[in-house]
Amino acid sequence: MNILKLIALLLKKHGEIQIMDHKKSISEIVKRLIIMKFLRSCGGSFYLAVEHLLTPITEREAIAIIRALLTEADRINISSNEIKEALERARDAPELQIDIDDIHSKNKFKLLAFNGEFDALTGKFRTPAKDSLYLYKLNFNYKEGAKLEEAPSFRNFAETSLGNENLDCALEWMAYICTSLTEARKAAFFIGPEQCGKSLLLDVIEDALGPDNTSAVPFSKLGTEQSRIKYQGKIANLSRETSAEPMRNDDAFKSIIAGDKITGRRLYENSVEFVCFAKFTTASNHFPVFKHMDSATLDRIIPIYFKDRVIDEVQTDFHLKEKLLKEKDIIFSVALDKLPRLISSGYQFSLSDRSKEVLAQKRIELLNVKEFLKDNFEIAPDGVISSVELYRFYQEWCDANGISSEGRNTFYSKVTDYSSSIKRGKNNIGGRLLNSFKGLKLWCNNSEKKYVHSYQDSQTSTQPQKGGKAK
Repeated sequence: MNILKLIALLLKKHGEIQIMDHKKSISEIVKRLIIMKFLRSCGGSFYLAVEHLLTPITEREAIAIIRALLTEADRINISSNEIKEALERARDAPELQIDIDDIHSKNKFKLLAFNGEFDALTGKFRTPAKDSLYLYKLNFNYKEGAKLEEAPSFRNFAETSLGNENLDCALEWMAYICTSLTEARKAAFFIGPEQCGKSLLLDVIEDALGPDNTSAVPFSKLGTEQSRIKYQGKIANLSRETSAEPMRNDDAFKSIIAGDKITGRRLYENSVEFVCFAKFTTASNHFPVFKHMDSATLDRIIPIYFKDRVIDEVQTDFHLKEKLLKEKDIIFSVALDKLPRLISSGYQFSLSDRSKEVLAQKRIELLNVKEFLKDNFEIAPDGVISSVELYRFYQEWCDANGISSEGRNTFYSKVTDYSSSIKRGKNNIGGRLLNSFKGLKLWCNNSEKKYVHSYQDSQTSTQPQKGGKAK
C-alpha cells in the first residue's frame, strides 16, 4: 500500500483537518473522521475506504495518516496519544462500521481488474458501478478473447518447465487465487527440483495479484497467531519454502484453507477476528509432510509437478521473468476465462495423471487398513480369522504395495472400526481358542496373490489333522 499516494488522494478529496479548539481536539478529530468516512471499522480492525477499495491498516498506519491530514500547525501541537484516543472512539462509532463478511458475500464473484470488473460466474466484463466497494484490486488488465498464442514466452515456459499436462490446472489455480472465494478448500503445491521454474511462476503470480494482496508466510509457520494476522485482507499467501520436517499444526492448516473465521494479533496489539480469504501456494522440492496426515488434510492438497529437468535455453534465459511479466495481461485473462467452468463444476481442478496417481497412492498409504480389508476380504457372519495371522497378512500386503504398515494395536483398532459386523474376541480356530476377528472372510479369488500364500498355509496348518491335534 502506497501511504503517500493515499494521503494525496484524501487531501485532494477532503482537504486538511483543522482543529478549531485544542481543548476538544479528540472530539473534533472524531467528528471529522465520521464526516470524511475514509476510515472504517469492522471487528476491531481499521480499513481505508478509497477509490472503491477497502484496505486493512494497522493502528500505527491510521495514526500516521491522520497526522498527515492535519494542518501543519496541528501536526506539531496534537500528540500521538490524542490521535490514538480519537481512533479508539472512532473504532466503535456506528457511522463508521462496515461488515466485511457482507461485502465479501455480495461481491465474492466480482473481480476488480486494473481496467474494470470481471464476473467470475458469467465471464462478463464491465465498468464498476459508482457505489461498488471491493476488498482488493488486481494488478493487470483483462483482455476479452485473449489466447495463449499471444503469450509465446509463457507457452514455451509451459512446454519446458511447467509441463503442458499441468497447464490447465495451473491456469485454473491462478484464476482461483485471483478471487476471494474459499469454497474449493484447496492449497496448491508447486513441486519439482531446484531451478525448474516454481519460484519464477510465483513471482509472476505475485506481480499480477499486486503486492498489497499477497503475503509470504513460510509454510512451516502457517498456523501461528502472529502469522495469521498477515493473511488479513490478502487473497494469496505465496511461500517459497517448505521444511522436510512434518508440519505439526495440521488442524490450523485445515481451518485456514477452509476459509474459517480465525484470530490473529500484531505485536503489541490486541487479537482480532477475521475470515481468511487467502489461498495458499507453496513452491517445494517434495510433497508436503504432515505430522498427523488424514483424509481431510489430503483433500485440501493440489500437487502440481513441474518437469524434472529444464532445457538449457530456459535455464540461461535471464530475462524470462521480464518476458512473462509483459505477457501477464494475456496469461491471466486466459486464466480468468476458466473461472465460470471451474465454479460450475464444483471446483474440480484439471489434475494431471501424475498428480492423480500421487494423491491416490497417498490415500492408500493413509487408509491402508481400509484398502487392505476392501481388497482382500468380505463381510461374512461365519468368517473367523486369527488376529496374529491377519496382521501378518496385512504386513505382507503393505510390503507388496510398497507402503508402511500401521502398528499392531492401531491396526486391530481400525479393523474393528471398519464395520460394525466385525467383532474381536476369543474364537475357536482349529480346535483352539485364539484372539481373532469374527465377521471377515477372505475373497476366494485372492488365493492367487503371492502375499496370501503364507496366510493360507498358516490357516491350513491350524486345521486338526486326522487322528491328531491341531498344530
